[in-house]
Amino acid sequence: MQLAHSINVAIVNTSMSVAINTIAETLRRIGIPEARIQNNLSMLLGTLDMAPVELKWSIQTIANIGEHTLISIQDKERRKGNLSKDRKN
Repeated sequence: MQLAHSINVAIVNTSMSVAINTIAETLRRIGIPEARIQNNLSMLLGTLDMAPVELKWSIQTIANIGEHTLISIQDKERRKGNLSKDRKN
């Protein structure tokens, strides 16, 4: 009975009311690499195989109000002169 009240069920039910292609397109637009996107409902439950940096880029796009950039904090600090160019971290 607990499975019927799972948040996964709610996510799948809500997603079924939206075309899966629309969801996949949104993922593309926020920067998820095409090769990582699966056009099935399981992708909504966390089955996308992504590197942490790829996830960071997509979250960064949302935080930037839809503007997709690959700029890191280190890049910004380097531009301000706070980090040397040869510093790796």
